Amino acid sequence: MRKPIFFDSWGWIAVVDRKDPYHETAKAFYQEYVKGGGIPITTDYILDEVLTVLRRRLTHQVVVKFGEGVFQVCKGSKTPL
Repeated sequence: MRKPIFFDSWGWIAVVDRKDPYHETAKAFYQEYVKGGGIPITTDYILDEVLTVLRRRLTHQVVVKFGEGVFQVCKGSKTPL
């Protein structure tokens, strides 16, 4: 199992928002981390902030998919976003 890593708001946002300048780097890191057995560490406050920012930038469908994906990974699924 990999070392736990704390994911802050802007890391999550970069993973999801294709227009973010760090999107490709963040998404590739996140996918590899989860596939390798990593489980991201974050807080409900951070997820609230991320969902709020993403809802302003992206469609409702994308935000819901992100939220569901985060909860699947936190439950131990190996399927990254």
